[in-house]
Amino acid sequence: ELVGGVFLFSENFESKEQVGRLTNEINGISKKCNKKIIVMTDHEGGFLQPFTNGFSSIPAARRIGDIYDIDPTCALIFSKNM
Repeated sequence: ELVGGVFLFSENFESKEQVGRLTNEINGISKKCNKKIIVMTDHEGGFLQPFTNGFSSIPAARRIGDIYDIDPTCALIFSKNM
C-alpha cells in the first residue's frame, strides 16, 4: 500500500486555525479514499522554527541535551513539559 505525504511550510498559511482546517480536510480525504496521507513539517526548534505566530516555541534539541548532560531527570521533565 502506497503512502502519500503533504509537507507544510509557514509561507503557505496565515493562521493556526487555517492549518487545523487544512489538516482536517487532508485527513478526511485520506479516510474517504482509504489511503494513508502523512502531514508533516520541519519544526526542529531553535533556529529552524517555521511555525511561529500562534504556535509554541520549541528550544533547540541541543539545549535539552545540554540539560541532560548535567541532570538527566530534569531534562526529561523539561522535555515533557514543553
